[in-house]
Amino acid sequence: MTLALRDGSGLPLQDRVRRYLLGEIVAGRYVPGARLPTEKELAAQLGVSIAPVRAAMEQLAAVGRVERRQGSGTYVRGPRIQHPLAASGSLTDRLREGGLPFATDVVASGLAPCAPAAREALGPDGDCFHLTRRFAVEGRPIALLDSWTRIVPGLADVASFPFTDGRSLYAELRARGVQPVRAWSVVEVAFCDDDQAELMGVPFGTPALQLTSLATADGRPLEWSRALYSADRLALSLGPDIGAGPR
Repeated sequence: MTLALRDGSGLPLQDRVRRYLLGEIVAGRYVPGARLPTEKELAAQLGVSIAPVRAAMEQLAAVGRVERRQGSGTYVRGPRIQHPLAASGSLTDRLREGGLPFATDVVASGLAPCAPAAREALGPDGDCFHLTRRFAVEGRPIALLDSWTRIVPGLADVASFPFTDGRSLYAELRARGVQPVRAWSVVEVAFCDDDQAELMGVPFGTPALQLTSLATADGRPLEWSRALYSADRLALSLGPDIGAGPR
């Protein structure tokens, strides 16, 4: 099988191995979720040493095409989860609609004075319901959602809900007659700080997609949120129903 690596022979060997493996994945010989042969097996198949195979695997992992699982092997990643930035809706709603099994960890939940950024968006009056959740798909964290919701009539009991069963905050709001509508969103690249890196299971400074949003109800600010998404597992898609950003 060493003939498979002769194309582009001017390239470093690890790049030729990477191109070969990526070609096999694109051709469907290794489908999403499939376990790739071990580095030793691939090295023997391709007639090369383990070093270029390992480097090629690391390159493919760095761009999100494969996932290295400690003690288990290397697996082909599926396509990114599409999360449309609709004017209403939530990540939990989207995961359910897509039939994706997910787990939710509640990091913080309860009434608290609004954080400065939330207070600036929601106004200075009263406490907020603070909810921070971590979402995982296939055992790997994909999102960290931090939200601050202004307490309005009918929401006094929302702080008592555990949300560990994947309950949607927006669904709870709608059940109480409160219809959240996204007023604006800002998407940017952020770098995980120490706390975020620990929760997401990545090194400090790892790039991620950050979505800061304000939702309103009846024309008044209702919820300020900041979400951090794993850039190699989730894509944010824009539609015509997105509100304008802050001026």
